[in-house]
Amino acid sequence: MASPEQISFLEVWEAGEPSPFRRPERPVGVRRSRRTRWPRMAGIVLVDFAVLVTLLAVCWKVVERAQQSSRFALSPARDVRLMGNHFVERDQVLDQLGFDDLAAWSPSSIFDVNLAEARKRAESLPWVRSAAVSRVFPHGLALRIEEQNPVAFANADGRIELVDSQGTFLPAPPKATFDFPVIHGLNAIANAAQREDLLNSYSRFIGAAHDELSGSGWQISEVYLSDGGNVRALLVQGDQTIMADFGDRDYHQRLARFTALAPRALQTYLKINSMDLRYSNEVVVDPALPDPQTGSRTQPQAMPNVHQ
Repeated sequence: MASPEQISFLEVWEAGEPSPFRRPERPVGVRRSRRTRWPRMAGIVLVDFAVLVTLLAVCWKVVERAQQSSRFALSPARDVRLMGNHFVERDQVLDQLGFDDLAAWSPSSIFDVNLAEARKRAESLPWVRSAAVSRVFPHGLALRIEEQNPVAFANADGRIELVDSQGTFLPAPPKATFDFPVIHGLNAIANAAQREDLLNSYSRFIGAAHDELSGSGWQISEVYLSDGGNVRALLVQGDQTIMADFGDRDYHQRLARFTALAPRALQTYLKINSMDLRYSNEVVVDPALPDPQTGSRTQPQAMPNVHQ
């Protein structure tokens, strides 16, 4: 029997024992091909698609049942709620929406109402600036409108109509009264931007007149607008009428000048055709009555400006 010292290294290694001089071998993983994932992913997609189709079919059935249900039936006379209207009549709006024959109306579902089309129809009414239409469950319809804002009466080819700040002519509503001056000259201007500019000048003038004429007894009856920007106004106090030119600026100062100088001018001339207040240092007064001494018509006179 050989001693331990006599056993060779070759005999030990051949016996199947691990070599102390070699790293142990690690298992090598097998890399799977990506192609094996596609059947699984395709199956998931098909399942999801089937679930989606099922949900859509269920939703369609729910909507179809809802459209046929009497719970969602719309009766315009009862279920249409109109808000924001002061001048637009309810019957006028219902007619525009297609609910004109309420006696013969067969209730349908609120889901049958095209909200965008209903809004468009409502906004086509002359007095409606904007509209918003919404469903109110279970069987209501809400219509909120914003009406036009008239600022004056306007002479439109011999007809007196209302006009808003953009120059749009509006038919007078049957159950409303307005206390506005009458504007002349808008119907001769076809350009919408020019008409809006003139109405901006008018609005500034009326705002200044509200401040400066308050308590003076003078009221503005008519306003004449022109391309040059000059604002001419017919002012009335009792039996006195004066046509005054105020230009296109400084309306507060020129109206204050008018209230200060008009009484003095009427003491001198008794009756006045017009006053021109567009100059900085004087006011030109055109008397209406002839000179009692010569019998001839008095020529326009300049009066010194009054500094406030």
